[in-house]
Amino acid sequence: MWNDTDYGVYGKGDEGYLCYSQAMNRIREAEESRKTLMDEFDCDCCCGEDDC
Repeated sequence: MWNDTDYGVYGKGDEGYLCYSQAMNRIREAEESRKTLMDEFDCDCCCGEDDC
């Protein structure tokens, strides 16, 4: 059963799950990094103080 699971473009079975998991982790890390950068940008622009 586990080996029959289809993860779409990532493939089937264990290999598909591994590719899918790695892709989701990369996306999550990129979103966190982007959010951190945007928070820093917003803080610098809104008041010019270090402590927003």
